[in-house]
Amino acid sequence: MLALDWIFMNGAHGNVGTKDDIKFQLQYISDLKQAVQEASKALSFASFLDPKYGNSHAAYTQVWREAIAKRATDALRPKYKQYYGFEQSTPINAEMVRRDLGAFR
Repeated sequence: MLALDWIFMNGAHGNVGTKDDIKFQLQYISDLKQAVQEASKALSFASFLDPKYGNSHAAYTQVWREAIAKRATDALRPKYKQYYGFEQSTPINAEMVRRDLGAFR
């Protein structure tokens, strides 16, 4: 049987992580998923069907996706803003979660 106290993580960037780092990462992913779900519920796609955003569903979708990512990032900022790369990484991470949540399974 493996003792979890001896498990380490190396994602190929930065320092080697510990069990606590893995727990932190899993919590961040859970919080990110929840923030994206809440942003998606609050920002209906229909509210972005406006000519000021463009003249096609692709234009409306892009603005809608960016709004969801921004809202999710804003929701996570109080808890995670001090962590390396938060501002640069969270919007695209939120977009990936949104795509996954909307994917057909």
